[in-house]
Amino acid sequence: MPSKKAKILFLTAQHGQANVHLAVIAALQSGLPLPLAPDLSNIELDLHLASFPHLAKRVPTGVTWWEIEGKGFAQRFEEEFGKAEGDRRAFDLLSYSTGFLSSLYAYTQILPVVHPETPSQYLTSCLSLENILTTLSPDLVVVDQLFAVARDVLGKGDWKWIRLSPNTIKEVAVVEQGLGIFRWPALCTGLPYPVPYSLLPLNIISTLFPLFHNPLNPLLRAFNTARHSAGYKGQFPLLHPGEPTGRHSRVICMSTPGSEIDAVYPGKDKVVCAGPILLPVRPLAEADPELLEWLGPSQLVLINLGTHFLQTSSFANAILHSILTLLTLRPDLKVLWKLCKYGEYDIDLSLLGDVLGKRVRVVEWLDAEPGSILHTGKVACFVNHGGSNSYHDGLAAGVPQIILSAWFDCHDFSTRVEHLGNGVWGNKHAA
Repeated sequence: MPSKKAKILFLTAQHGQANVHLAVIAALQSGLPLPLAPDLSNIELDLHLASFPHLAKRVPTGVTWWEIEGKGFAQRFEEEFGKAEGDRRAFDLLSYSTGFLSSLYAYTQILPVVHPETPSQYLTSCLSLENILTTLSPDLVVVDQLFAVARDVLGKGDWKWIRLSPNTIKEVAVVEQGLGIFRWPALCTGLPYPVPYSLLPLNIISTLFPLFHNPLNPLLRAFNTARHSAGYKGQFPLLHPGEPTGRHSRVICMSTPGSEIDAVYPGKDKVVCAGPILLPVRPLAEADPELLEWLGPSQLVLINLGTHFLQTSSFANAILHSILTLLTLRPDLKVLWKLCKYGEYDIDLSLLGDVLGKRVRVVEWLDAEPGSILHTGKVACFVNHGGSNSYHDGLAAGVPQIILSAWFDCHDFSTRVEHLGNGVWGNKHAA
């Protein structure tokens, strides 16, 4: 019988960011030994999750839910413009081509996109979370790296906490790289790893640009004025990687050093690289036995660009014609394509002829999680949008990837797969 009890509170803000927290919760609930974790067999865990209201429906059984007043950025767009138009506007604001000027512009848009709320609304969320922490008095808080509200509140208080990032060493160990940081492509530049010496001047400018832009940003100044007056000190957390201070011990990220870009890895007292941290999935035979039967002995090309990558008519038709070419060259393959449309339009699926349904399926939703499909051993190639969860799903399953990156933080995984040799950047000249 456990002789100790421990209350652990998980804090996250967005649907995609929440996956890594839910994965850790599932692992803790399983009771199985966890790599890189102390022995928990003698501890009774009392698990809690706090977030904005939209995440309430994802609370696992056995976990206590706490609601933080406020909204995630996607919900604020939806509130202002409606579901369909809000999704489109958020998609447009996050979508940039790669290049030097795109990189500079992307930096100017991060704050207004991720934090469309007013400084007053931000402080309301902070106060709400402070009340939760005071009421619960957790033994440990696990906070999303990008959840600025939570990092501000925890930095002000005296709670023991760690950061859990769905991203990689590149996002959490910036300071430790020294001048080596300039060999890493800056956000949205689309430059290769490592950055060639001939392109270093442009990459250095892009990397340093936020240092000059942020002090002049009126929105950031307004947020900081409000934050500092409320007792939240230092830089705005979203724009700062953070360092272990006070009762904040370390950050856990998704990197696997043996299959990662060259980097200086801090000690485990600062950064723990835990490898892909993924939600458990059921075998495909349980999750979607009909799909498994349809696959048969064939190898599959899985095209899953995520729920929030809205595909335009021209983009979808380009995918369709690519599928036609593929099926001609590789009659042994089947294709499963999840199509989430940007607006209302029709594509001419009759071009597929009698292979539609037999060798090609086009669906709006997958009944099985992508991980269930990827781990069948039947997936020859995984076409995805380059989000961290998708990239690490493919990496964990050992499946080659084609990345069609759409928004600014996805281009980095496109260059990463090419550098590591586990995939290609499919829309390099059209991103």
